Amino acid sequence: MMDAAASKQFHPNFARPPVYIIFEADHTLYKLDITPFRDSSEVFHSLYLDATSHGQGVPNPYVLNGITEKQMSAFCGYIQRLSWDPPVSRDDLLDILPVACTLKVHPIVDHCLSCLNLDSASFAFRLFVSIQSRDKDLMVDSIRAMIQNPLSASPSADISRLPLHVYITITRARETLSRQKQEVARFEPDIARAAGCSSRKHRQCDKTWKKIWSESICVPLLQPDSPIKLADGPMMLRKGIRQVPVTDISKECLRHVRRDIISHPKWLTVWGRGDIIECEAIEKITVALDLHP
Repeated sequence: MMDAAASKQFHPNFARPPVYIIFEADHTLYKLDITPFRDSSEVFHSLYLDATSHGQGVPNPYVLNGITEKQMSAFCGYIQRLSWDPPVSRDDLLDILPVACTLKVHPIVDHCLSCLNLDSASFAFRLFVSIQSRDKDLMVDSIRAMIQNPLSASPSADISRLPLHVYITITRARETLSRQKQEVARFEPDIARAAGCSSRKHRQCDKTWKKIWSESICVPLLQPDSPIKLADGPMMLRKGIRQVPVTDISKECLRHVRRDIISHPKWLTVWGRGDIIECEAIEKITVALDLHP
């Protein structure tokens, strides 16, 4: 009997003594056994090694700056929940996410993002999640989307989650972009009669050009529901040119349009102003959040 008992061994995953670490969030202390999670997080792994090497744990609390008591409580409840506990709510996931990101518990981060169904979420909600998770790529894409699309595309409940300074920066960028689009749409460039185009023919060229500009630039840019980007201007003009009969505008005048309006450095600067406005807003928001793109 003694030999049989002596031959038995503990399972390596279920024989380690607990290692308690004290965390501090929002002036509240949390005592957690991090043994089950030591291999799921860089932070937990480092704390585990530090505690076990000293043999007496880590005496000082591990302070989680920027994490609220509500968020930390949700996280602690999540990692200790049982399979038969009620499903985690959307608001709980949003509380758990920043803690998991701070502690670098990547499996929990991935699980939260998956459960939040960002592919079908509004732009404002995606931006809020990017702030919570400090996901730079998602943040940049979401800021651009909110500037380019109507604010009505995001429910007010999602917009209200955003920090006020983020919302103000986005609305100001939208106003600046709207004014820029109006200026471009109303500034219909003239096409001078090109050499080789007769005066009689050029009257038709001028009429056709006005139609191309109106339908390709003016109307789309001033359409509030689905406005094109300024950067799409050259593409829209080329598309408009392809749709008019070749007899309605001379080859000489078309060459002038392509050279002096679509591809001219001056107009390339105009087409690029939208990107500049977006980049300035992105820079302002990411600097304020201490998260540079």
